[in-house]
This record gives sequence, structure tokens and C-alpha cells, in this order.
Amino acid sequence: EELVLHKYCTPASGWLGIHCEGSLLCTIFGLLCWDLIFMDVEGVFQTRFQSHPLDMFTDSFYNSRAREMEARFSVLAKMKSQELYEEMEKCWEAHEGVACHGLKWDLFPNRQTWADICHCLQPKGLVELLRAMAMDYSGHCAGFPDLFLWHPKKSMSLFLEVKSTNDKLSDRQKEWIYILQRAKQQVV
Repeated sequence: EELVLHKYCTPASGWLGIHCEGSLLCTIFGLLCWDLIFMDVEGVFQTRFQSHPLDMFTDSFYNSRAREMEARFSVLAKMKSQELYEEMEKCWEAHEGVACHGLKWDLFPNRQTWADICHCLQPKGLVELLRAMAMDYSGHCAGFPDLFLWHPKKSMSLFLEVKSTNDKLSDRQKEWIYILQRAKQQVV
């Protein structure tokens, strides 16, 4: 992965990248869906110290919040990239450091990087990825491509799955590639 990053991410190319696997999408999901994750659904929170609801890794997670999630996804899909970043920023300021399963507060060194990433990920496509996470959080925490690259000046992003000549894609990796393609995200 580091060799591929080194090849793509040169100062002359303008590409930036990170080896993050699913942590990028889990973090974005946490920031944009915080209120849905911590929504008051009967029986899913037994203590205020939980980092996720008890149903997060079940079909009930999406099903018990489907109306609210689809309403949220509809709003997010209509946003411009800057508005998407502002939504993430609001959540960040309100909850920074609070434990939320999958959310990595320190994934990037600064918030400008998040702004650049939001600029490169198109909201409609991102919403499709968030919907996949919501519908099967347990299954979709695995198999996400190894690398995420973005080009701030060209507003482009690229997901890369790195394999050696002796390695094969797992079923989860194939599923994510299909989801990314359906969401019109560039994936290799």
C-alpha cells in the first residue's frame, strides 16, 4: 500500500492519499449520521457510556431508523460539497473526542484535509456509500478499498484496492467495488 501511495502521490501529480481502508467511510458516517446513530430507539442504549447502539450491527439498525435515515440522506444528497463539510464540522465541534464506534477523530492532521475530501467526494455518491453502511454496518465495516486518494485542484477522488499477484479479491471487497461503481466513484 505504501509503495502504491508513493507512486501516485507525488508533488508533481497533485494527488494526496492515505491508507485507511474502512476508517474513512466509518468516520464520515459517524460525523454525518451522529444524530441517527445516537437516536433514541427503545432498548438500544442501556448506559450513557456506549459508543454505539446495541442494534448497530444488526438489520434493526437501519430498519428502526429508515424514515429518518432516508430523510437525512435526501438532504445530504442535495448539498454542495462545502455544505457537506459544514455539516461534518458542526458535528465535530459538538462531539469532538466522544467515543463513537468507527469514528477516528485523528484520522487526518487537520480539518482542511476534511474540507478538501468533501470537495472531491460528490454528495450524491457519498450518500450511496452512507446508505450501504447504514443498511449493513457490520458487513460493510470490512472489505473497503485499502487506499483513498484525492486531488483537491481537480476535485477528483480515487479508491484503490491493492493486491499482490498471488492475492484475490474477497467477496466483501467485490461488493464494495460494486457499491462504489454504482455510486459513480472511481475505484481501481
